[in-house]
Amino acid sequence: LEQLRFVLGTLLGKPELNTLWPLNLVLFSNQKEYGPHALPQPLLPGGSSTLAAWTDDVPLPRDLMRAVTETLLNDNAGRMPRDIEIALCDLLSTIEVNATRVKIGAPLASGELNGARMRAWAKLQMLATQPEYSGRMRIYINNLQNAGEEDQASRNAFDMTAAKLDSMVDAYAKSAKFESAPVNGKALNPNRDFIEKNLERPAVTALLADLDAKGKTFPPDSPRGLLVQNTVPSLGLAIKANPKWAEPQFKLAALETDPGRKIGRLKMAAS
Repeated sequence: LEQLRFVLGTLLGKPELNTLWPLNLVLFSNQKEYGPHALPQPLLPGGSSTLAAWTDDVPLPRDLMRAVTETLLNDNAGRMPRDIEIALCDLLSTIEVNATRVKIGAPLASGELNGARMRAWAKLQMLATQPEYSGRMRIYINNLQNAGEEDQASRNAFDMTAAKLDSMVDAYAKSAKFESAPVNGKALNPNRDFIEKNLERPAVTALLADLDAKGKTFPPDSPRGLLVQNTVPSLGLAIKANPKWAEPQFKLAALETDPGRKIGRLKMAAS
């Protein structure tokens, strides 16, 4: 996950990607322990975090990697064409990591993607893994952010029109010779940089309760629990708990009767 964050950040030109909410991934020792706590979707809101759960004896699933990538895009990147954003999630879901050795673009299982989505994946897979494109893919992605034009992005990055790039993608996709390729990974040592710490039993109990609520209820004193109360004092506390969160500002605007203060809250929510 840390290498995924780094590789995506490099593509976006923002090496240190952050999320609006911390991501808590709860790993269980085996399938038997994990089963009762399984979530209905890869990521769900907790009281003060985004929650995920999986089992320690099986690699993280592609759907979780896609969901994490989409969260990082939503919280950090300028908007891009939707097919590009989905294709980035599909591409990063193929990440292979061995400490600092990282690869992306491994072939997908037959039938995993189809039609236009498969073609969009093949396009980004080509740009990420083929030497004649990979060094300039970051320029392409940066140009597409904030509603950039496809033709301009293609010209600036690869010195060719979007139509020419599409013809190259069509030939590449037709060949179906997809192989992963190495990318620069973050210089980290799992044994040195990830420190195991024991949690106290009350913290574990609270975490499991948050997980088992499955995004339907939240501790009343948590930011999302305060939001549910929907009072001026509780929303004020929610804003203090997570100042970058738009929702409590929006809800406060709905409670305001003064037009000037309402507009101020809506501007804060938008920003």
